[in-house]
Amino acid sequence: MRKGISPIIAAILLVAIAVVLGTLTASWLTNWAGIQINKNDISCSLNTNYLIESAIFNHTNFNDSLQLRIVNKGSQDLYGFGVVLDNTTVIKQIPSASGLINATGLNITNPLKREQTFYLYIYLGNTTFDKGIGATLTEVRVTNDACDAVSQKTKSITSYP
Repeated sequence: MRKGISPIIAAILLVAIAVVLGTLTASWLTNWAGIQINKNDISCSLNTNYLIESAIFNHTNFNDSLQLRIVNKGSQDLYGFGVVLDNTTVIKQIPSASGLINATGLNITNPLKREQTFYLYIYLGNTTFDKGIGATLTEVRVTNDACDAVSQKTKSITSYP
């Protein structure tokens, strides 16, 4: 007469197989999700390309401002520009939502499209900390909210008067 495995051992084997299959499925889904997220970052990075054609620092007695002329050269629509100001002594980050940045009319529903030009104004004379930083700027890096993996920096800054 043949004997099979006991019902208790069969139940334990079924639970063990279910746990192993669940663990393998969860691991595969986690890996797949990571790949999909990286594909979006790579796609965003490959399609985002913009230039800062000019950077002009304007110093007056009442208000210092920085005017940046930005041209979108990539297929990614751009919006939400922020800046990082560097004068080798102080680095100041100004996020896109700051009241110091004027990007009137440019937003997620009205982005900067391919081959369009936009002037971005940054007001630097509003606080004691910002006063005079523009006159000593060595670099301005422009960020964007559409693809935060990509930023551009100025090649030169023209200052007057």
